[in-house]
Amino acid sequence: MAERIRLEEFGKQLASLDRSLRLLAEEEDAEKRLSFRSAVVADFQLAFELCWKACQELAKFEETVVRKPKESVTFLKETGLIQSTDLFEAMIDSRNRSTHIYGQDMVDSMLPYIKEDFAQLLHEIHYALLRRYSEKRA
Repeated sequence: MAERIRLEEFGKQLASLDRSLRLLAEEEDAEKRLSFRSAVVADFQLAFELCWKACQELAKFEETVVRKPKESVTFLKETGLIQSTDLFEAMIDSRNRSTHIYGQDMVDSMLPYIKEDFAQLLHEIHYALLRRYSEKRA
């Protein structure tokens, strides 16, 4: 199923984000840290895109229309897959800023949120989507 493939790609991208975060935390060389910082942001951006696209596919499977990321927030809340929309909305805003304004200041402001909040939320959503698909198939 196409929606399952999207969800699998989302999971793989989360693993890549986790790896980039780990490498950044472990690296002591300043030059390499700059590369890993950029990798974390790029991995976050792609994980975010796959997250909302996986939500879109699940919504379609459940005969609901989700056309953009903010609609995926509503879908996740209405289906009980997330409790609060605040962090997801902050994640959307950060992703939008990172796409249109790129510089070290943007990276500096985003990294703590990616490390401390967004990566965990993406994992929670991935798990919730996996659980929801399992329920629908049962």
